[in-house]
Amino acid sequence: MKSQIANLWNNFSIMNLFAIISAFLVPIKPLILIVGGAIIIDTILGIMRSIKQKDKITSNKMSRLISKMFLYQSCVVLFFCIEKFILHDIIAPITTIDLFLTKLVTFSLISVEITSMVENYEIVSGVNIFTKIRAAVKRGSDLKNKIKELL
Repeated sequence: MKSQIANLWNNFSIMNLFAIISAFLVPIKPLILIVGGAIIIDTILGIMRSIKQKDKITSNKMSRLISKMFLYQSCVVLFFCIEKFILHDIIAPITTIDLFLTKLVTFSLISVEITSMVENYEIVSGVNIFTKIRAAVKRGSDLKNKIKELL
């Protein structure tokens, strides 16, 4: 028994551990990438905002990127584990959506980032995206009404 444990320990490597963790996280890989992408886009817009406002970009402000990335990714992984090992039997009868709770948490995190992106974009460009979307929807509605009148 001791020789088997010693053999396993000798064959253990960081790459093996990384492979095991990666395989475990495969179901939520797209969610992790989406959250990471949203953080990166928000950071780029935040840098553009700082440049436009002539704010000083410091290492302390940039370190928030690492903190936010770690916190958000950890949150997604934690809720994945909670859902997979604890709440799956409770959530499964309620909804057929796979990883419902994990996706809900991911959506919440992305919503925070999108709000920040919209604010940063408005400061950088002077354009409110929500106002533009509302105007486009109104134009579409007006066009639909005109088509109905013609028919």
